[in-house]
Amino acid sequence: QVVNRRQYAALARALGVSVEDLTGQPVPPRTREEMVLYSLPALLRPALDLEGDAPPPRPLEVIAGEVDRSFGMRMHHDWEALTALLPGLLAETMGLASTPGRMLAVRALVNASLTCRTGGYLDLARRCAERAASVAGALGEPVHLGGAPGE
Repeated sequence: QVVNRRQYAALARALGVSVEDLTGQPVPPRTREEMVLYSLPALLRPALDLEGDAPPPRPLEVIAGEVDRSFGMRMHHDWEALTALLPGLLAETMGLASTPGRMLAVRALVNASLTCRTGGYLDLARRCAERAASVAGALGEPVHLGGAPGE
């Protein structure tokens, strides 16, 4: 049984195929909704890599409202709005230094992870989850780790 990414990569190399061929993920887009989710990796990677300038700071209450709104978008499958909001929200929250700001980063990363998983981008979902766990761990309180997806 193949249980982790390294095993998939090794098996794919041995067979001369891609990991995507083995897993069937991500599924090639067939609908408008899937096409929107298909664009997500290209939009999220620069935010995760901290490329470009951070957006101008906004009050934490405004950012917190956007993070809450992003969860609602995911729960209502509003992928178009969420795909437009998440990259900037990640870039903005990753630059926050205060403890409440860092928790907003954890929440935004968790939402990005869950959204990427929905789109079939398991590598990017894991990367967001690992970043969420790292930021939560730096907060030094166990309750914050509970907000970050486990491995």
